[in-house]
Amino acid sequence: MIKACSALAWVRLVLISWLPVIGQVAEFELKGDQLRIRTQSGKAHQVQAIRANPESFRLSPDRTKLVWHETFAGYAANTTLPVRLWALSQPGSAREFRVPTMSRYINRVEWIDNSLVLFSGDGYGVLVDVEAGALRAAIPGPDITFSPDRRLILYWSDIGRSAPDFASHEVFLQIMNVQPPEAKSVPQARPAAYKLYPPDEELERCAALNWNTDRPECRHSALTPFAWFSDSRRAVFLEWHDGSVWAVILTIDLDGSALSVHHEKFRLPVAEQISFERISWLKQDEELEAKTKGMPPITEGRRIIVNLKRQTVTFDEPK
Repeated sequence: MIKACSALAWVRLVLISWLPVIGQVAEFELKGDQLRIRTQSGKAHQVQAIRANPESFRLSPDRTKLVWHETFAGYAANTTLPVRLWALSQPGSAREFRVPTMSRYINRVEWIDNSLVLFSGDGYGVLVDVEAGALRAAIPGPDITFSPDRRLILYWSDIGRSAPDFASHEVFLQIMNVQPPEAKSVPQARPAAYKLYPPDEELERCAALNWNTDRPECRHSALTPFAWFSDSRRAVFLEWHDGSVWAVILTIDLDGSALSVHHEKFRLPVAEQISFERISWLKQDEELEAKTKGMPPITEGRRIIVNLKRQTVTFDEPK
């Protein structure tokens, strides 16, 4: 377990002494532009960390590496994110490299494994192989959600603030650390990235209607991020479609070298397009809760509890 304390230019992370320590970094702190690191054996290291963003420091799962990014001009053209990596195998200095990004700010830094790191913010993310110092994949969308086995990523497409009313949000899948599979009836957007939902045939029918904005069946709007099932092959989300809120379950089938997806959905008795906070499991793989954000006429903090097994919905007012 790691406890974080920060104040101004002072950041300190300490491994709690009563928990077993797997890795080798016991403690690190940023003071001014100096990063001080102490290992479990008591050996001390010090490296420069000029212009470091003090909120971005993350320790790798094996606790042998530290990654962070510098503050950067996210509103500039051709933005690159300055990334720094310190490794116990080369403790004398931090490695420096830059990664292209379209984010204007970064508010999430997360290790995927001991070499891949996600930097994301402003509806855009980049997966960086910090061992190679290279961009592995760009994720042009918000609500980036990893499967429990850390092999799959779901995210919503970013349709932009000026998108027409008929444009739908689309669900994309990014596959990690495996040979990109052949897609069976699943459009491939980029290497190892696939569009899963809504089905293309549905969007094509709407296109044949000249994208009539008076037809509510032609628009799918994301209401929540994703909640993964424990099998790392199914995920659920809520959407607004055809005048109702729907619970949609995606089943991703990675059969050897081929990819296919199936979806099932059921309508919730909610006839207002409202905003939700993140959905979470009340009972893993069976029952979800989603809290409203207070968009009228729904009370702020009201819980909608969805039982996926029985396909039932209950409402719980905030206390």
